[in-house]
Amino acid sequence: MKPSFSALLLVSFLFSPELVAQQVPFGYPQSVPFMATTELADDTAWVSLFNPGSDSLPVSLNTLSVFGSPAFFAPASELILPPGRVTRIPIRFRPSHNIYNVSSLLIGAGAGQASVGLGGQASYSRAYYSSTQNLSGEDLRQALRQRVSLPYTQLGYSGTNNARLRMFGTIDNWKVNGREPAHANPYKNECVYTGRTISYTATDFSTATLNNAPYSMNTEHTWPQSLGATNEPMVSDLHHIFISDGPTNSARGNKPFGWVPNPTLTYTGGSKANSTTFEPRDAHKTAAASAILYFAVRHMNQAGVDLSFLSAVQEIDLRDWLHIFPADSVLRRRNDDIQSAQLNRNPFIDYPAFLDRMTQVRGMAAVPPHNGLVVIDSVIQLGAVLPGDTIVYPVVLGNPGTDSIRITFIQPVGSGLSVLNPSVLPVSIAPGAVASITLRYQGGQSPLNGLVNLGVLGQPGGVFALGVQASVENFMGRFSLVAPANEASQTLEGSGSQNLTFRWSIPGPSAAGSLRFDWVLYGPAPNRDTLLWRNTLGDSQLTFTYAYLDSVMQAAGLSTAIAHGLVWTATAYVASSHRGAERAHVWNVVRGALSTSLQESVKGHFVLYPNPTRDRVVLGRLDAVNEPILSGSLRVQDVMGRQIPVELCGEEDGRLEWSVAQWPRGTYIVQFVAGAGHAPRSLQLIVD
Repeated sequence: MKPSFSALLLVSFLFSPELVAQQVPFGYPQSVPFMATTELADDTAWVSLFNPGSDSLPVSLNTLSVFGSPAFFAPASELILPPGRVTRIPIRFRPSHNIYNVSSLLIGAGAGQASVGLGGQASYSRAYYSSTQNLSGEDLRQALRQRVSLPYTQLGYSGTNNARLRMFGTIDNWKVNGREPAHANPYKNECVYTGRTISYTATDFSTATLNNAPYSMNTEHTWPQSLGATNEPMVSDLHHIFISDGPTNSARGNKPFGWVPNPTLTYTGGSKANSTTFEPRDAHKTAAASAILYFAVRHMNQAGVDLSFLSAVQEIDLRDWLHIFPADSVLRRRNDDIQSAQLNRNPFIDYPAFLDRMTQVRGMAAVPPHNGLVVIDSVIQLGAVLPGDTIVYPVVLGNPGTDSIRITFIQPVGSGLSVLNPSVLPVSIAPGAVASITLRYQGGQSPLNGLVNLGVLGQPGGVFALGVQASVENFMGRFSLVAPANEASQTLEGSGSQNLTFRWSIPGPSAAGSLRFDWVLYGPAPNRDTLLWRNTLGDSQLTFTYAYLDSVMQAAGLSTAIAHGLVWTATAYVASSHRGAERAHVWNVVRGALSTSLQESVKGHFVLYPNPTRDRVVLGRLDAVNEPILSGSLRVQDVMGRQIPVELCGEEDGRLEWSVAQWPRGTYIVQFVAGAGHAPRSLQLIVD
């Protein structure tokens, strides 16, 4: 298609996310499946993003979380897509939860937003927890209780090789557990609250001796004995008993754990307390938190266990500690050693993410809602919009929660702002899925600072507000052509290497960086055929040599020695809206002395067809030339006078054929020499 003289040719830079090998167009449902994996491995799938425009395209990427944690990862949150190319983006699946993870990749670009569905089954690398696969809420809580209850060996609290002796002599003995294997004495222990250590020989290895001076080390029951840990199996459960300094153990008593911002009591090592709450030092927070939460799950049905000790406030703080202070290698080794001794594990040391799938462990659990819409841009920037121009912008709304979200109403606020779809409400968005709304904005004389209010069941407050902004771009009165001036007269003579520059003005700074220009040179009346054409220029001028302009007019059959009233136009437009202002000048040009050295092309001696073309072109009727066509006689130049390499795909008597499928759109001059001693003959080719 060649540009019309009376209308601006608009090029639509639609952004099209596509799946590899599927070529799915913009707006269609898409999904990428991943291979089953564990938290220690990952799988990668690829999403292809295509930028069909002629400018680089900034793209934003985000993935919906799964139970509050990311499971799918994009390589970066911001990417730049090169023009006219497909860019493959790796999406990595590394889960935190042993469930089927459902999510979406949200994609934001200049012309709108899109999404790609993501999904993959995950399991935990420890087969010990296989019974918890795909469970959440109370089902998960009960599955964990059953898992840590059987098999289970009750070691006892007294007698030979009891739980306390195992704790002092093996599990928490630095000499044995790897913390200090070269220690001189066979035993070394540490108080979990103060960090004080003791070192002793086998002679003093008894709980009675260690409880007294000079050692003064006790057995701390993290869940207080007075609140349900007095009897078996609770009293000897290694997952909640620790070595502690005697006075500090007494000071803690049966106080619940929690943050103590204004302590009245402080202890060596960093632990602190007030009259109601005890906060262990940071080094023990994860062990203490996981012990309390484990105890509530493991012993929830045991007689005498007072679950009210684990209040809602304490459980919130303990969950915080597990997120802030991850389990270290010492605590993980302790979990392994306890399993060797009593056959069960503490799941919240192995996988604290279990807690994200239960509202509580102190009682009947539900599935956490994780309510709330997610958008890749909370404020949509439509950019500079011309008055009267219409922008259609798709917006993707994601649901990272565990319950469906229902959109009950959509209310645009702002002059010229409306919503095209959805046309029927309410709209339901499943967990991990997305919905799309399409905004429509017609530019006015004032900037837009609008809103789209969404009524959302499941959203805190019931309303989600999406900002929409646009500035006004009106450069119609500021845009003008500079040179050659209107009605200017010029003769192409002198040196063929002399330059002629077409110049136009930059229409103001408001659209700086987003302006593009189309430039066209039209032939004389009445046909006004397109002689030269350049589109999406980033600069405000074009320069040609006299020789090249002369060859263009020669190819169009314009004779020498007379003035030809050509018309040149430049059109400025904002890339985001693809509309702008067109200006035209008349240029009176004479093919002068420069042309006398060139032999005029004789019409009918050769033809180019099809013309315009997008695929292949044939230079035909060469059999009418009486002399043989010399090797290398064919030459093609683009609108800037640069030579374009030609690879012939067909060469027969009377015709040459080659492909232009990869050539940029625009005007080209095809020249060839028909025999030795002849001047070049020229024809114009338009690639559309």
